[in-house]
Amino acid sequence: MKQFILYFLLIAGFTAQAQGRKPSQRVILSQKLIPFQDANGKYGYKDESGKVIIQPQYDFADSFSEGLAPVNIGGIPNEWGSISGGKWGSIDKSGKVVIPIKYDFMGSYLEGVAVVSLNEKYGFVGKLGLYISKPQYDQVRLFSEGLAAVKQNWKWGFIDKIGEEIIKPKYYEVGDFHEGLAPVPLNKKWGFIDKTEKEIIKPQYDDAKSFSEGLAAVKQNGKYGFIDKTGKEIIKPQYDGAGSFSEGLAMVKQNGKYGFIDKTGKEIIKSQYDDAGSFSEGRAMVKQNGKYGYIDKTGKEIK
Repeated sequence: MKQFILYFLLIAGFTAQAQGRKPSQRVILSQKLIPFQDANGKYGYKDESGKVIIQPQYDFADSFSEGLAPVNIGGIPNEWGSISGGKWGSIDKSGKVVIPIKYDFMGSYLEGVAVVSLNEKYGFVGKLGLYISKPQYDQVRLFSEGLAAVKQNWKWGFIDKIGEEIIKPKYYEVGDFHEGLAPVPLNKKWGFIDKTEKEIIKPQYDDAKSFSEGLAAVKQNGKYGFIDKTGKEIIKPQYDGAGSFSEGLAMVKQNGKYGFIDKTGKEIIKSQYDDAGSFSEGRAMVKQNGKYGYIDKTGKEIK
């Protein structure tokens, strides 16, 4: 209960702090800022007109999310286009350091929480820099529907946004909660639990993905199909691979090629691509003949 009250006060304090800013400060905080790199390799931020708002001073700077941006000092670019070493923290759009630059890693804020790492352990920090959960886990994933998957001593469980263990780490793997359910394995078979850890769909699948738009991809006898939230088979297992439904379509793989089906299992876009992503805002990225591009929901190429 004390943790809940503390978390409420932190959020309320952050809101009050934002509301109490001068008009000029609120303008700065509401504008879109874009990271850029100068001739000396340092990162800063410009606005959409190209005006420098935060002078280049960081060895890496990420995009703003929920008013804060992760920045790095002392890191070195690596071969993957990211940064190795140095320390991470976060700044606001005025350039003020809000989260001290002391972490081995820091992610972007999502739902008011960011992942941080110290000494090869992971935890979560709120927007005022106080811990939701101290770095103590071997791995963590982002919060989804109020819960985050965490790994400790080779087992996965879930915590809430005040750091309470809602489902104790006991699974060798888990999926994230979506539409109130999460896929988990038991005795090498996958099923689904709710947020109280009640078994909703009994473990019976070789693999299972999170629900999206009312359906989840599941694997039986080497093939993927789709079930609804009661466990009823909606699309029989017949695909070599399958993604989640997005905007009414799901990516599926057959004979080494990718295409898209609707929720009845009807093939909408023929399996013809070497790779494919999910639809977002009416388009999906696909790869064909070594080149990437976008298609619309009829399969027409978007130029």
